[in-house]
Amino acid sequence: MAQEGASCILIQLGDTLVEERYAGVAPEQPLMAMSISKSITALGVGALVDQGHLSLDAPLSSAQLPEWAGTDKADITLRHLLTHTSRLDPTRRARDTAEQLITLTRAPAEEAGFVYNNNAVDLLGVVCQRANPSGRPLDEQLRHGAVGAVGADSASWRKDRSGTTWTSGGLRIRPRDLLRLGVLVRDAGVWGGERVLSAAWMAGMLSPGAVPHHGWLWWLDRSIPGAPVAGWRADGYLGQKLVIVPALGAVVLRMRDPETTSWDPAERSHGSLPAEVLAWLGSTDAP
Repeated sequence: MAQEGASCILIQLGDTLVEERYAGVAPEQPLMAMSISKSITALGVGALVDQGHLSLDAPLSSAQLPEWAGTDKADITLRHLLTHTSRLDPTRRARDTAEQLITLTRAPAEEAGFVYNNNAVDLLGVVCQRANPSGRPLDEQLRHGAVGAVGADSASWRKDRSGTTWTSGGLRIRPRDLLRLGVLVRDAGVWGGERVLSAAWMAGMLSPGAVPHHGWLWWLDRSIPGAPVAGWRADGYLGQKLVIVPALGAVVLRMRDPETTSWDPAERSHGSLPAEVLAWLGSTDAP
């Protein structure tokens, strides 16, 4: 399988790492996960829901975001943020998430639907920190939760001006550690025989939400072109991709280094990776 200029590619089948290649970066070098950060954020949100500190369908204005009480945002729920259906303005204007709580506008109800929204996902950093009884930022919660459980000790997160975890794209992590988080998802929230996240959260996260191809901050390949195998994906700018094919026990990670990679989309080729993975695995006849 060609790397197409990628910095690394790792493939795990079952418990075995069968492919690990690096180009221009060291295996121990943490890389920016870009929007794969969103999918890892969903694991932190899930822990808070499992613990009863967050509800999917309660208005956030009633507890975590009182700034929205009495406004046109008063009925926005956690589910809206997770499924890109909040109708909040997706245009990036500030790096201070708490500030955006007040300034973000919302589209009218007739414009309801799926709109990919970095701003809405960044709000999860505020929501999760306020929902946590100890007030820990989300990155610290993850270190005590899913990230810590799999031993992903290289994980660190960028923060905004107020110190809120930048959930839409702030994760920096060593590829092997990110692959471990993919294995946790593949195995329905279980690591080393211990349940880290509830089966209910994992099933909901990886089921269609507002649209057939997206769950709760995870992309769903219900029918990957060229092969009748369902898969799950976490995607990031520059071609970062974490692809999971549960029927084959496969977890595939490709990451590129933002410090050395062109940000020009014309110089990248990465959209076909899920199909390439399946072809490489020889899985076109898989059920």
